[in-house]
Amino acid sequence: MDDRLFSVKDRIAVVTGGLGQLGAAFTNELLDRGSTDSSLFPEM
Repeated sequence: MDDRLFSVKDRIAVVTGGLGQLGAAFTNELLDRGSTDSSLFPEM
């Protein structure tokens, strides 16, 4: 997906709580938009 107003292409995305339902959805979207890495951190 190419969105010129919100580009994360070749950027590193860090998602906290990435193992939850919303975090997983955010992570997948960031990866689809071209982020090079997306880090997952479980909620404590």
